[in-house]
Amino acid sequence: MKKEKAKKTTQKKKTLSNETANQVIVNSPSDTADRKTGNSALDKIKTSDLYDEEWYKNNYKDLRNLDIDFARHYLDYGWKQGKSPSFAFSGDMYLAAYPDVKTIEMNPLLHYETYGRSEKRYVFSYAIEAIYNSSYFDVEYYNETYTVKSHSRLESSINYITCNEGSRNPSLYFDADSYLTAYPDVKESGVAPLLHFELHGKKENRVAGVSNPAAKFIKYENKANLSSKTKRLCLFACYMGDGAIPDETIFLLENVRSVCDGIILIGDCGIQPDEFEKIKHLVCYANFVRHCEYDFGSYKRAFAYADENGLLENADEILICNDSVVGPCGDINDFFKSRDEDGNPDFYGTTINNFGFRDTESHGNSMFSPHIQSYFLTITKNIFNTEFWKDFIYSVASQKHKTDIIIKYEMGMSKLLQSQGYPPNSMYKSTAGLNPAARECMDVLSNALFIKKSMLPGLSIERAGMVNGIFKSKNFPFYLKDNKVVSHRSEKANPSNRKHSKLKIIDSDLSGNMVTLFTASEYDYAGLELLISSDDDFISINAIRGVDVTKTSYEGIVDSYLSQGLYIFAFEFYIDHITQGAKLNFSSQGTPVALHYIYGDIPCYNLLNHKNLGLFPRIEKNTFYLEKKEQSIISIMLSESYSQHDKALYASIVNSSAKPKYKLYSERASLTGDNAYEAFKYALKSDEDCYYITSKDVIDREQDERLKKHLVRSGSAHHKELFLNAEALYCSFGFPGIIFPELRDIHISALKYKLYLMWHGISAGDKNSYDIAFFNGNRNDGVIACSPHEEKNFSALGHTNVHLTGYPRMDKWCNDTPLNVNSAILFFTWRRNLFEATLADFLNSEYVATITNLVQELAKSRPKLELYYFIHNAIPNQHIECLAAILRANCNNIRFVNNNDTQTFNHIFNTSKYLITDYSSVGYDFAYYKKRTSTFFIPEKFIDGHYIPTELFYKIKTGPICFDTGSVIKSLNPNEYKKHQSSAKSFFRFMDSKNCQRTHDVTGQHSTLATKI
Repeated sequence: MKKEKAKKTTQKKKTLSNETANQVIVNSPSDTADRKTGNSALDKIKTSDLYDEEWYKNNYKDLRNLDIDFARHYLDYGWKQGKSPSFAFSGDMYLAAYPDVKTIEMNPLLHYETYGRSEKRYVFSYAIEAIYNSSYFDVEYYNETYTVKSHSRLESSINYITCNEGSRNPSLYFDADSYLTAYPDVKESGVAPLLHFELHGKKENRVAGVSNPAAKFIKYENKANLSSKTKRLCLFACYMGDGAIPDETIFLLENVRSVCDGIILIGDCGIQPDEFEKIKHLVCYANFVRHCEYDFGSYKRAFAYADENGLLENADEILICNDSVVGPCGDINDFFKSRDEDGNPDFYGTTINNFGFRDTESHGNSMFSPHIQSYFLTITKNIFNTEFWKDFIYSVASQKHKTDIIIKYEMGMSKLLQSQGYPPNSMYKSTAGLNPAARECMDVLSNALFIKKSMLPGLSIERAGMVNGIFKSKNFPFYLKDNKVVSHRSEKANPSNRKHSKLKIIDSDLSGNMVTLFTASEYDYAGLELLISSDDDFISINAIRGVDVTKTSYEGIVDSYLSQGLYIFAFEFYIDHITQGAKLNFSSQGTPVALHYIYGDIPCYNLLNHKNLGLFPRIEKNTFYLEKKEQSIISIMLSESYSQHDKALYASIVNSSAKPKYKLYSERASLTGDNAYEAFKYALKSDEDCYYITSKDVIDREQDERLKKHLVRSGSAHHKELFLNAEALYCSFGFPGIIFPELRDIHISALKYKLYLMWHGISAGDKNSYDIAFFNGNRNDGVIACSPHEEKNFSALGHTNVHLTGYPRMDKWCNDTPLNVNSAILFFTWRRNLFEATLADFLNSEYVATITNLVQELAKSRPKLELYYFIHNAIPNQHIECLAAILRANCNNIRFVNNNDTQTFNHIFNTSKYLITDYSSVGYDFAYYKKRTSTFFIPEKFIDGHYIPTELFYKIKTGPICFDTGSVIKSLNPNEYKKHQSSAKSFFRFMDSKNCQRTHDVTGQHSTLATKI
């Protein structure tokens, strides 16, 4: 469909200024142009002197590594994304200047070459766009400050570029003089400071004079935050370039407020409104204003507020401090105790520097001039009520150099007060007196509460360790990590600070000819885009956010990742775009996005149906490649991302004609009690090509010599040989563990094995795509289930080959071994929110408190009951040792059993009458076949951080569900199982000892690959 030609503008064109020396401004249209125009739109772009392919692909990060027709990309997609075809032509500015073109949604350069050039329309350079889009360009501030008569942001942007006055500030957040002073090369170049910053300075981390535009200049007053008797006032100065107040500054303010009757805070900066909410309860007055007079300018303004509002009339002293330090590391009252011991001098600080700058140009301590370092000090009313003090503080003004601030005001204050009979005194008694806050920082921290932030980046590993030792010994709620201050409470409260920005490729689905590719990240990307390119095709696809995916068959996939706190993004496209090979690149608002798989470097099994399509996938330099065999060999052989060994191994795999023969089984870590192990033992009876991948400990303790010959240590040469020639893999929580660890994704994806999932737990509606993908490969050639409920759940998650054979491990429980009515097992799963818990956090957790209370009550009410505590293998040994000591102190009749002790585990599990567990699959195993039942103990606080019980769990109810210890004790009744026997029988498809046989019969056929991706 042809687009309507834009009407020629009738507005009078304004005369625009000439180009600057840097040729970054407006390009006047040429009246004559002998150029090849071509007939097609694409030809017009390619032949335009305003299209620069090298600039276009290099200026935008998401295009740099692509091999596509860039002119076509710009014509079809680039302009819609706000990309410009060259430095000389800004498409966005052209559309901003000519709304009639924007209305018809026509590519701006195509319009210019078709109509605009002959209509003598102006074009604008990318330099104008850089200013126009800059968050540091405040039109209202700029126009008002420099009396610019402008009718639009575009006109003001042009004025800034063409005014040839480099000292103009484009906003309160960008100080041009500071930028030019800090970077003489910019001043010498003559480029407008903000333009240089936007084009180069950001990437070069040039931040002098730059503040966060999200910060606001706020004035706040609340005299209710003043104590009734204002005897000690604090004048607090701060500066936050990003507008965010650090946790250590909040801590300092909290401590200062505990010893002062009010805090008057002045910031030589803006502050983000939500950040100010963190401290507004601590201050009686705050003013964030850019005054460029450093801390003493803030002290001046704070003193003026106190003086003008009568807050000094009853005050005995003023505490003057700023945010340049970390502390107090210890009791802040120690400062005032030290002052008392020193005779309560009128002028008292933390440290005294005996030497100072001689003049602006002397960069060393070259002059004897004892002065209190101004980060934490007090002066009494004997000083601040005097005229000489007021004359001094009100004389503070902006200085050209920071050194002059120190000479005139920090050194000058001590010199003035010394001359008036108030010599400096300090808490820390330095022996050398040569800048102790820097040169004796460890001793100052240990003995006088504070350490200067400026000292932290340069600390050696050893000295940083010493600082952390001091912090810990004084229970300071911070520590150093990579020489930066980190708050314990902030890390707990804001786990998002540790978010990983990589995009995980997790799953895919095929419906007819339409593919849906699922990705997820801990980071919430804005404007996420997928570009699929091949030799003769490319297409740009915008992400569908997980919450907007409405197709019913996707709900299980989407919800499972959202429940993990991940953001999910889906992309839909026709399969034809990848069948002959393609490259997939992801970008967010023009910035390339780093990629990995759900397991990190281990590829998803048969993602995008690559095995059936004859494609060989890999991730290289954040591009996801799908290539045909011949092309993949050439690409990998020419790549610098792989070693010669990697390349040789890849070539041998893809060119191998050998038929795979081995069947490999694996479970997580050193386990030998789950489905894969039992299936392995059964298969080995008739097939010598079966092997179990496990740990050295498991192999060493195995007594059966025939079995032992088929146990293979993970990571060994034998493991590698078997995996490279594997016909099938069988996993129970073990896909990452069954793969030989030194292989790259190019090797793993090229192998011809088939994958069968024998899930570790039992899915009562709670096992989801995230868990399956993360531990078991997700896409597979068959899934084993034990219950019709599981069959339904797995099918809802997109698995087509679900085999209802029963779980092999349950054959062990199908026997008539007598049950011990005085034996009870306690087997609780681990909590997701405790995986990274410290020992202290673990011992203080609701998890430990609940278990301890339960054991205490059981010991009191059922003293003859033998308790067996089964240790979950995910709990760290140190945590278990402490928990065991606590429980033994509360019960003399409790034993601890490790999951790795398979023989003991199986015997006790087979003979115990009772099991107390939480929302765990072990409860279903316990109810299999035998005349007993499980007690599900799930108080709300206890199961916090665990799987969320589903409606199906409460509906099935294979055992009593208890929310308090009294109900648990009551449930330990020999006949309790009768109430739940029918529920257990209806849950399981089979209740016999033939699960291994049925599983072997189904998976032994090695059915064809699933048609669903």
